[in-house]
Amino acid sequence: MLNTSFNDREPIVETPADALATFQATDLDALCIGDYLVEKKP
Repeated sequence: MLNTSFNDREPIVETPADALATFQATDLDALCIGDYLVEKKP
């Protein structure tokens, strides 16, 4: 799956750093980047 906008009010995500910053600023629970799965602690 590829979703570069994260369907949030954030700008378009263009880099892994953008993805991590947006992930931290949203209510998303998990983020998959390539072979990595990043999850927030409950």
